[in-house]
Amino acid sequence: GGHSLIFRGYHSLCMLLPDGRVLLAGGDVGWPNEFLDQPASGQLYMPDYGAGTRPEIVSGPDEIGIGSQTNQVVVNDSGCTKACLIGLASVSHSFETNARYIQLTLSGGGTTKTFAGPVSTTQAPPGYYMLFVQKVVGARLQPCQMAKYVRVVATGP
Repeated sequence: GGHSLIFRGYHSLCMLLPDGRVLLAGGDVGWPNEFLDQPASGQLYMPDYGAGTRPEIVSGPDEIGIGSQTNQVVVNDSGCTKACLIGLASVSHSFETNARYIQLTLSGGGTTKTFAGPVSTTQAPPGYYMLFVQKVVGARLQPCQMAKYVRVVATGP
């Protein structure tokens, strides 16, 4: 709980892990004659995702095509109505240069849900992403216990 009181400076990172925790790490190891020499350190932060058990992905696609319409994911909780793709972290000097968050809508009343893939390679450049299913709890989106790694692929001619 709480927040970080450790200064990590310019050489730092903050990245979302597939289990929903956030890794804060880094430090400024001083160059010769540099004012600050902060040793490298790290810590894990677990956001408050609300009460109740977080849903689980039972099975899901390994690949999601651009423009695809019938991707399926099986969950253990029929209350999951949303999903998202989050690009894998790509940080350099405290800046996330590859931040991608693509909201998806799940359809289907049971535990087998269908969703459309990203609409274009501009929205989601081909590559690897974390697929999170989400359940609305109060005013919060509660993510699944563990994301599934998927590969977004270009489709068509």
